[in-house]
Amino acid sequence: MSETKTAPPEGDDGQALGPAPAPVAPSTTPAATTVTKKEARKDKTPKASTVKMAEGEIEIFPTRPLPEFNGFHVQAFEADDKRISGNQMAFLCGRSYAPRITYGGSYKNIKSTALLRLLDVNVVNWTDGRQYLAYIFDRPNGRKFLSTPDGRPLHVSEDKLVSVVIQPVIQLLAELRNVDMVHGGINLENMYLVGAEGSEAVILGECLTSAPSARQHAIYEPIARAMAQPMGRGPGRYKDDLYAFGMCVAMIARGVNLTVGSTPQQIIANKIETGSASMAIGGERLPSGVAEFLRGVLNDDEAQRWDIEDAIGWCEGRRNSPKQPRVPVKAARPYIFMDKKYWELRALAEVFSQHIAEAATDIEGDQFELWVKRNFEDKMLEKRLEKLFESEKMSGRDKLVSRVCMALDPHAPIRFRKLHIYPEGFGDALTEAFAKGEDMQIHGDFLMQQIVNAWINLRHEEIADSSNILSTFEKCRNFLTQKIAGYGLERALYTLNAEVACLSPMLKNHMVFTPGHLLQALEDLAAQGVANERILDRHMIAFISVREAKMIDPHLGQVVSVDRGSQFVGMVRTLALIQKRFAVDAVPALGNMLIGMANPAVERILDRDTRVELQKKLDKQRDRGDLTALIELIDDTQQMLEDNQKYLQARLEFAQLQEERLRISDAVKGKKFFGYGTGRQVAMLVSAVFSTIIIVVYVVTKISGAD
Repeated sequence: MSETKTAPPEGDDGQALGPAPAPVAPSTTPAATTVTKKEARKDKTPKASTVKMAEGEIEIFPTRPLPEFNGFHVQAFEADDKRISGNQMAFLCGRSYAPRITYGGSYKNIKSTALLRLLDVNVVNWTDGRQYLAYIFDRPNGRKFLSTPDGRPLHVSEDKLVSVVIQPVIQLLAELRNVDMVHGGINLENMYLVGAEGSEAVILGECLTSAPSARQHAIYEPIARAMAQPMGRGPGRYKDDLYAFGMCVAMIARGVNLTVGSTPQQIIANKIETGSASMAIGGERLPSGVAEFLRGVLNDDEAQRWDIEDAIGWCEGRRNSPKQPRVPVKAARPYIFMDKKYWELRALAEVFSQHIAEAATDIEGDQFELWVKRNFEDKMLEKRLEKLFESEKMSGRDKLVSRVCMALDPHAPIRFRKLHIYPEGFGDALTEAFAKGEDMQIHGDFLMQQIVNAWINLRHEEIADSSNILSTFEKCRNFLTQKIAGYGLERALYTLNAEVACLSPMLKNHMVFTPGHLLQALEDLAAQGVANERILDRHMIAFISVREAKMIDPHLGQVVSVDRGSQFVGMVRTLALIQKRFAVDAVPALGNMLIGMANPAVERILDRDTRVELQKKLDKQRDRGDLTALIELIDDTQQMLEDNQKYLQARLEFAQLQEERLRISDAVKGKKFFGYGTGRQVAMLVSAVFSTIIIVVYVVTKISGAD
């Protein structure tokens, strides 16, 4: 299992936006700057060029970074929204971590002062020549609860912990639930304490710049979700937000950073061994009410874990003693694996998934199955294993180990080779792999071997949307069986992840979220002289087909045709429909490029004069950027019909001439003295004419002489 840690902010494909800021010691970490706009404008530092958005109402200052607000993969810069007072900041993010663009409206509808306020979001052209998604937020006048990953949490006195920290966040989580949104980014580095002493308040940071839970350390995730890779955890549930917040409260109350000194794997093992609540409380004496709250929201049994209503009831004074989590069944004798002892199935499954070759060797022997039967009186488990061994006896070792891990711990994520994911998180994991240029073979094998089916079948009754999940993954598996452009893993990506931008390699410097954005990006590339013979690559075709099927599916056969002329017409027709559908302005550079590439389409015209005339009309379209006019010229149905009719008529005439030629040729071959009879007749006729003329002349001469 991999774990995402706070890293230097970066753009798309892992490229840094600029030099990473030097670490700041906890004792010298400044609070968020409180310089007013008026004071900032008096700064004698030379003004740098700004990046503008919202029709110029918002300015972002590239030379004024805010390193104290950097986090995960985003970098913060000063911003100025002229429409409101106060200080603002911009978070810039690339496409690798699947920013949650579809949740911007829901986020803005949250009116709670305990949530960092979103002002605007849009794609901006940055100073490095690349596009980024810029989120504009209010800049909190306070400090992070955890200024550095290995620092100590800010102290909040016991008498204020509930009123200042717990109650406002619980109310906020209730509002998030009301708009059907899971935060997925609650951690101490994403929480701020603002206000003067005596009037402190908590502000929860944003959750839009990355996929849910992608930024979360294992400490903030329930045991099973912590086992999954960060980009493979999926959206999660409201209880997961409560769990993460509970861990934050525990560390604030104790003044301890539980992430220091332990690896994510050690933290997971500790949670399995002692339980999340016990690990968080650590045997310390906390206020009784807070301890009750922690035992409720950190219960490892999800069915018994508090939901938001339980937490609200606790805030209102209703005491609901949390139920004790189910104690995991332990073996009477440990299982020895790689010289270590394992007493629990969950812990053994986790280590099996990390050492596939060694685990397969043990599983294929007799010791493992014998240990399970002797130590766990679980008939269902034995039945699952027997059925598994029978069905997978001819499978590869990686699939065998994956299936065994599912049988031992059905609630854990799917673990297949290096992939540790939930089905809902596979789209995000696929996004990360594509964006970073990783080997995609494992993802294809994951789909083709129907790993999800086996996992779903173990928990079918517990998963509300299991039928839909199975149907979606089966469609994606079918996509891989078709090799033509618009299918394959690319189509699976856009089917499984509605948030992702188009990840075409040609668009590495662009943020493309709609086909309209794609057309604008192609215009930009054309203006830079970047040409692609196919115009649209596999990613672009799949992206358009999934996002706006009507734009491309009716003529997908042309788009993927091996005939260059038909292919060109299909591509241009797609782009013309996009231009019309999304009301994109003229694209002169792209239009000129297409005119220069139109020869295969022009050559479809069979009449030479018509081709010449068509080329003249195309040349008149240069610099206009009207793709509809362009497609009407190169794909004129009436013109093509008339051209075909003329061609058919010419072929008919040619066939008739050929038939006559052959008839004459056959006649020549069949008669040795072919033409002799006709020659005699002609000669006789000519002789008769000449004889008649001579006789007439002779008679006339005689008569004239007699006179």
